Amino acid sequence: MMHPFWGGAGAGLAAGIGLAVLWFRRRREQRLLKPLREMVRVARALAGGDLYPRFPKEGRPELQELAEALNATAATLEAKLTELGRLERVRIDFVANVSHELRTPLTSIKGFVETLRDGALKDPETAGRFLEIIRKHTDRIIAIVDDLLTLSHLEGSGPSLNLAEMDLAELAEEVAEGFRRRCEEKTLSLRLELKRPARLRGDRDRLAQVFTNLLDNAVKYTPEGGSVSLSLAPEGEGWRIQVADTGIGIPVEHLPRIFERFYRVDKARSREMGGTGLGLSIVKHIVQAHGGSIDASNPPGRGTLFTVRLPATRS
Repeated sequence: MMHPFWGGAGAGLAAGIGLAVLWFRRRREQRLLKPLREMVRVARALAGGDLYPRFPKEGRPELQELAEALNATAATLEAKLTELGRLERVRIDFVANVSHELRTPLTSIKGFVETLRDGALKDPETAGRFLEIIRKHTDRIIAIVDDLLTLSHLEGSGPSLNLAEMDLAELAEEVAEGFRRRCEEKTLSLRLELKRPARLRGDRDRLAQVFTNLLDNAVKYTPEGGSVSLSLAPEGEGWRIQVADTGIGIPVEHLPRIFERFYRVDKARSREMGGTGLGLSIVKHIVQAHGGSIDASNPPGRGTLFTVRLPATRS
Protein backbone atom coordinates (compact mmCIF):
# COMPACT_ATOMS: atom_id res chain seq x y z
CA MET A 1 0.00 0.00 0.00
CA MET A 2 1.41 3.43 -1.13
CA HIS A 3 2.15 5.94 1.57
CA PRO A 4 -0.20 8.97 1.49
CA PHE A 5 2.81 11.31 1.15
CA TRP A 6 3.98 9.69 -2.08
CA GLY A 7 0.49 9.69 -3.43
CA GLY A 8 0.12 13.44 -2.87
CA ALA A 9 3.62 14.16 -4.18
CA GLY A 10 2.97 12.13 -7.30
CA ALA A 11 -0.20 14.00 -8.03
CA GLY A 12 1.57 17.34 -7.54
CA LEU A 13 4.47 16.27 -9.73
CA ALA A 14 2.11 15.15 -12.45
CA ALA A 15 0.26 18.48 -12.27
CA GLY A 16 3.58 20.38 -12.45
CA ILE A 17 4.72 18.42 -15.45
CA GLY A 18 1.37 19.05 -17.10
CA LEU A 19 1.67 22.80 -16.48
CA ALA A 20 5.23 22.80 -17.75
CA VAL A 21 4.19 20.98 -20.92
CA LEU A 22 1.33 23.43 -21.43
CA TRP A 23 3.65 26.40 -20.87
CA PHE A 24 6.24 25.11 -23.37
CA ARG A 25 3.48 24.36 -25.86
CA ARG A 26 2.08 27.88 -25.59
CA ARG A 27 5.58 29.34 -25.93
CA ARG A 28 6.14 27.29 -29.05
CA GLU A 29 2.79 28.38 -30.48
CA GLN A 30 3.62 32.02 -29.73
CA ARG A 31 7.01 31.69 -31.45
CA LEU A 32 5.21 30.23 -34.45
CA LEU A 33 2.24 32.59 -34.45
CA LYS A 34 4.16 35.84 -33.91
CA PRO A 35 5.98 35.81 -37.29
CA LEU A 36 2.80 34.58 -38.97
CA ARG A 37 0.82 37.47 -37.52
CA GLU A 38 3.56 39.86 -38.67
CA MET A 39 3.42 38.35 -42.16
CA VAL A 40 -0.34 38.90 -42.26
CA ARG A 41 0.18 42.52 -41.20
CA VAL A 42 2.79 43.12 -43.93
CA ALA A 43 0.65 41.38 -46.55
CA ARG A 44 -2.30 43.64 -45.67
CA ALA A 45 -0.05 46.71 -45.92
CA LEU A 46 1.16 45.64 -49.36
CA ALA A 47 -2.39 44.95 -50.47
CA GLY A 48 -3.31 48.46 -49.32
CA GLY A 49 -0.69 50.02 -51.58
CA ASP A 50 2.21 50.47 -49.15
CA LEU A 51 5.14 49.00 -51.12
CA TYR A 52 7.86 49.38 -48.51
CA PRO A 53 7.12 46.94 -45.62
CA ARG A 54 8.96 43.63 -45.77
CA PHE A 55 8.24 40.25 -44.19
CA PRO A 56 10.28 39.45 -41.04
CA LYS A 57 12.81 36.63 -41.25
CA GLU A 58 11.94 35.09 -37.89
CA GLY A 59 10.86 31.75 -36.50
CA ARG A 60 11.45 28.36 -37.99
CA PRO A 61 13.71 27.92 -41.04
CA GLU A 62 10.66 27.21 -43.19
CA LEU A 63 9.13 30.56 -42.19
CA GLN A 64 12.39 32.40 -42.84
CA GLU A 65 12.58 30.83 -46.30
CA LEU A 66 8.98 31.83 -46.97
CA ALA A 67 9.67 35.39 -45.79
CA GLU A 68 12.70 35.64 -48.10
CA ALA A 69 10.66 34.49 -51.11
CA LEU A 70 7.83 36.90 -50.28
CA ASN A 71 10.29 39.78 -49.84
CA ALA A 72 11.77 39.08 -53.27
CA THR A 73 8.25 39.14 -54.74
CA ALA A 74 7.46 42.41 -52.96
CA ALA A 75 10.70 43.99 -54.23
CA THR A 76 9.88 42.93 -57.81
CA LEU A 77 6.36 44.34 -57.45
CA GLU A 78 7.75 47.63 -56.11
CA ALA A 79 10.20 47.90 -59.02
CA LYS A 80 7.52 47.16 -61.61
CA LEU A 81 5.04 49.63 -60.11
CA THR A 82 7.75 52.29 -59.91
CA GLU A 83 8.59 51.72 -63.58
CA LEU A 84 4.89 51.88 -64.48
CA GLY A 85 4.65 55.19 -62.64
CA ARG A 86 7.67 56.52 -64.53
CA LEU A 87 6.22 55.39 -67.87
CA GLU A 88 2.92 57.03 -67.02
CA ARG A 89 4.70 60.32 -66.29
CA VAL A 90 6.58 59.99 -69.59
CA ARG A 91 3.30 59.33 -71.40
CA ILE A 92 1.63 62.36 -69.83
CA ASP A 93 4.62 64.58 -70.66
CA PHE A 94 4.73 63.20 -74.20
CA VAL A 95 1.05 63.91 -74.85
CA ALA A 96 1.43 67.40 -73.39
CA ASN A 97 4.51 68.09 -75.54
CA VAL A 98 2.92 66.79 -78.72
CA SER A 99 -0.20 68.85 -78.07
CA HIS A 100 1.87 71.97 -77.49
CA GLU A 101 4.13 71.42 -80.51
CA LEU A 102 1.14 70.96 -82.81
CA ARG A 103 -1.07 73.62 -81.25
CA THR A 104 1.42 76.44 -81.89
CA PRO A 105 1.58 76.15 -85.72
CA LEU A 106 -2.10 75.18 -85.97
CA THR A 107 -3.12 78.29 -84.02
CA SER A 108 -1.02 80.44 -86.35
CA ILE A 109 -2.50 78.79 -89.44
CA LYS A 110 -6.03 79.33 -88.13
CA GLY A 111 -5.30 83.00 -87.43
CA PHE A 112 -3.85 83.72 -90.87
CA VAL A 113 -6.66 81.83 -92.63
CA GLU A 114 -9.26 83.90 -90.76
CA THR A 115 -7.41 87.10 -91.64
CA LEU A 116 -7.34 86.11 -95.31
CA ARG A 117 -11.03 85.27 -95.21
CA ASP A 118 -11.83 88.64 -93.61
CA GLY A 119 -10.39 90.60 -96.55
CA ALA A 120 -6.62 90.21 -96.66
CA LEU A 121 -7.03 87.84 -99.59
CA LYS A 122 -7.91 90.85 -101.78
CA ASP A 123 -4.41 92.29 -101.25
CA PRO A 124 -2.09 90.13 -103.36
CA GLU A 125 1.09 91.14 -101.51
CA THR A 126 -0.39 90.50 -98.05
CA ALA A 127 -2.09 87.31 -99.21
CA GLY A 128 1.15 86.00 -100.67
CA ARG A 129 3.06 86.73 -97.46
CA PHE A 130 0.39 85.09 -95.29
CA LEU A 131 0.20 82.01 -97.52
CA GLU A 132 3.98 81.60 -97.30
CA ILE A 133 3.74 81.69 -93.50
CA ILE A 134 0.94 79.11 -93.61
CA ARG A 135 3.12 76.92 -95.84
CA LYS A 136 6.01 77.09 -93.37
CA HIS A 137 3.78 76.17 -90.42
CA THR A 138 2.31 73.30 -92.46
CA ASP A 139 5.80 72.04 -93.24
CA ARG A 140 6.60 72.16 -89.53
CA ILE A 141 3.54 70.05 -88.68
CA ILE A 142 4.49 67.53 -91.36
CA ALA A 143 8.04 67.35 -89.98
CA ILE A 144 6.75 66.71 -86.46
CA VAL A 145 4.37 63.99 -87.65
CA ASP A 146 7.11 62.36 -89.76
CA ASP A 147 9.49 62.33 -86.78
CA LEU A 148 6.77 60.92 -84.52
CA LEU A 149 6.13 58.11 -86.98
CA THR A 150 9.86 57.40 -87.18
CA LEU A 151 10.13 57.26 -83.40
CA SER A 152 7.08 55.03 -83.16
CA HIS A 153 8.71 52.60 -85.57
CA LEU A 154 12.09 52.70 -83.82
CA GLU A 155 10.58 52.27 -80.35
CA GLY A 156 8.52 49.27 -81.42
CA SER A 157 9.56 45.79 -80.43
CA GLY A 158 12.58 44.89 -82.54
CA PRO A 159 12.70 47.74 -85.09
CA SER A 160 13.33 46.34 -88.57
CA LEU A 161 16.58 47.45 -90.22
CA ASN A 162 17.55 46.94 -93.85
CA LEU A 163 21.04 45.66 -93.09
CA ALA A 164 23.65 45.49 -95.83
CA GLU A 165 27.42 45.80 -96.20
CA MET A 166 28.37 49.45 -96.69
CA ASP A 167 31.18 51.99 -96.44
CA LEU A 168 30.41 54.31 -93.53
CA ALA A 169 33.02 56.87 -94.67
CA GLU A 170 31.42 57.11 -98.10
CA LEU A 171 28.00 57.70 -96.51
CA ALA A 172 29.39 60.32 -94.10
CA GLU A 173 31.00 62.27 -96.94
CA GLU A 174 27.83 62.10 -99.03
CA VAL A 175 25.68 63.50 -96.21
CA ALA A 176 28.25 66.16 -95.27
CA GLU A 177 28.39 67.48 -98.83
CA GLY A 178 24.69 68.29 -98.53
CA PHE A 179 25.59 70.79 -95.77
CA ARG A 180 28.31 72.64 -97.73
CA ARG A 181 26.00 75.35 -98.99
CA ARG A 182 24.46 76.01 -95.56
CA CYS A 183 27.94 76.25 -94.06
CA GLU A 184 29.05 78.69 -96.76
CA GLU A 185 25.99 80.86 -96.15
CA LYS A 186 26.94 81.10 -92.45
CA THR A 187 30.69 81.30 -93.23
CA LEU A 188 31.26 78.09 -91.28
CA SER A 189 34.18 75.82 -92.03
CA LEU A 190 33.21 72.16 -92.48
CA ARG A 191 36.06 69.72 -91.86
CA LEU A 192 35.97 65.99 -92.58
CA GLU A 193 38.40 63.45 -91.14
CA LEU A 194 37.30 60.08 -92.46
CA LYS A 195 39.28 56.87 -92.16
CA ARG A 196 38.76 54.73 -95.28
CA PRO A 197 37.48 52.17 -95.91
CA ALA A 198 35.01 51.92 -93.03
CA ARG A 199 33.18 48.69 -93.68
CA LEU A 200 30.05 48.13 -91.65
CA ARG A 201 26.86 46.11 -91.86
CA GLY A 202 24.03 48.55 -91.25
CA ASP A 203 20.93 50.31 -92.51
CA ARG A 204 22.22 52.97 -94.92
CA ASP A 205 19.11 55.17 -94.79
CA ARG A 206 18.90 55.12 -91.00
CA LEU A 207 22.61 55.84 -90.54
CA ALA A 208 22.31 58.69 -93.05
CA GLN A 209 19.64 60.10 -90.74
CA VAL A 210 22.12 59.92 -87.84
CA PHE A 211 24.70 61.98 -89.76
CA THR A 212 22.02 64.37 -91.01
CA ASN A 213 20.49 65.09 -87.59
CA LEU A 214 23.85 65.56 -85.86
CA LEU A 215 25.25 67.84 -88.59
CA ASP A 216 21.98 69.79 -88.75
CA ASN A 217 22.20 70.51 -85.02
CA ALA A 218 25.85 71.49 -85.28
CA VAL A 219 25.28 73.91 -88.18
CA LYS A 220 22.09 75.29 -86.65
CA TYR A 221 23.60 76.20 -83.28
CA THR A 222 27.04 77.39 -84.43
CA PRO A 223 27.29 81.15 -84.98
CA GLU A 224 28.77 82.67 -88.13
CA GLY A 225 32.51 82.25 -88.52
CA GLY A 226 32.61 79.05 -86.47
CA SER A 227 33.45 75.52 -87.52
CA VAL A 228 31.86 72.08 -87.70
CA SER A 229 33.81 68.84 -87.97
CA LEU A 230 32.88 65.25 -88.73
CA SER A 231 35.38 62.50 -87.98
CA LEU A 232 35.30 58.74 -88.42
CA ALA A 233 37.96 56.42 -87.03
CA PRO A 234 38.31 52.76 -86.01
CA GLU A 235 37.87 51.95 -82.32
CA GLY A 236 38.36 48.41 -81.12
CA GLU A 237 36.30 46.19 -83.38
CA GLY A 238 33.98 49.02 -84.39
CA TRP A 239 33.89 52.65 -85.46
CA ARG A 240 33.80 55.96 -83.61
CA ILE A 241 31.91 58.84 -85.20
CA GLN A 242 32.33 62.34 -83.77
CA VAL A 243 30.50 65.53 -84.71
CA ALA A 244 31.95 68.64 -83.06
CA ASP A 245 31.14 72.33 -83.36
CA THR A 246 32.18 75.68 -81.92
CA GLY A 247 28.62 76.66 -81.14
CA ILE A 248 26.82 77.75 -78.01
CA GLY A 249 27.31 74.42 -76.24
CA ILE A 250 24.95 72.61 -73.90
CA PRO A 251 24.89 73.42 -70.17
CA VAL A 252 26.22 70.42 -68.25
CA GLU A 253 22.99 70.04 -66.24
CA HIS A 254 21.07 69.46 -69.49
CA LEU A 255 23.40 66.86 -71.02
CA PRO A 256 21.74 63.80 -69.39
CA ARG A 257 18.34 64.72 -70.88
CA ILE A 258 19.08 65.96 -74.41
CA PHE A 259 18.16 62.60 -75.96
CA GLU A 260 14.65 62.70 -74.49
CA ARG A 261 11.73 63.33 -76.83
CA PHE A 262 10.89 67.05 -77.15
CA TYR A 263 13.51 68.04 -74.58
CA ARG A 264 14.91 71.47 -75.38
CA VAL A 265 17.68 73.39 -73.65
CA ASP A 266 16.29 76.69 -74.96
CA LYS A 267 12.69 76.17 -76.04
CA ALA A 268 12.20 79.56 -77.71
CA ARG A 269 15.49 79.38 -79.62
CA SER A 270 14.90 75.79 -80.77
CA ARG A 271 11.44 76.52 -82.17
CA GLU A 272 12.71 79.71 -83.81
CA MET A 273 15.30 77.60 -85.66
CA GLY A 274 12.72 75.06 -86.77
CA GLY A 275 13.66 72.02 -84.73
CA THR A 276 11.03 69.44 -83.80
CA GLY A 277 12.74 68.41 -80.55
CA LEU A 278 12.82 64.80 -81.75
CA GLY A 279 16.03 64.66 -83.78
CA LEU A 280 18.42 63.52 -81.06
CA SER A 281 15.94 60.99 -79.72
CA ILE A 282 15.71 59.50 -83.22
CA VAL A 283 19.51 59.39 -83.47
CA LYS A 284 19.77 57.55 -80.15
CA HIS A 285 17.22 54.91 -81.17
CA ILE A 286 18.88 54.31 -84.55
CA VAL A 287 22.32 53.95 -82.96
CA GLN A 288 21.00 51.57 -80.30
CA ALA A 289 19.17 49.52 -82.94
CA HIS A 290 22.60 49.00 -84.55
CA GLY A 291 24.01 47.82 -81.23
CA GLY A 292 25.88 51.09 -80.61
CA SER A 293 25.90 53.98 -78.16
CA ILE A 294 25.91 57.78 -78.22
CA ASP A 295 26.89 60.46 -75.74
CA ALA A 296 27.38 64.23 -75.68
CA SER A 297 29.94 66.41 -73.95
CA ASN A 298 31.21 69.98 -73.81
CA PRO A 299 34.96 69.93 -74.57
CA PRO A 300 36.88 72.83 -72.98
CA GLY A 301 36.95 75.86 -75.24
CA ARG A 302 34.57 74.31 -77.77
CA GLY A 303 30.86 73.94 -78.36
CA THR A 304 29.37 70.44 -78.28
CA LEU A 305 30.83 67.05 -79.12
CA PHE A 306 28.65 64.08 -80.02
CA THR A 307 30.32 60.67 -80.03
CA VAL A 308 28.71 57.64 -81.66
CA ARG A 309 30.18 54.15 -81.30
CA LEU A 310 29.06 51.42 -83.68
CA PRO A 311 30.12 47.79 -83.90
CA ALA A 312 31.79 46.83 -87.17
CA THR A 313 29.35 44.03 -87.91
CA ARG A 314 25.87 43.06 -86.86
CA SER A 315 24.19 39.72 -87.53
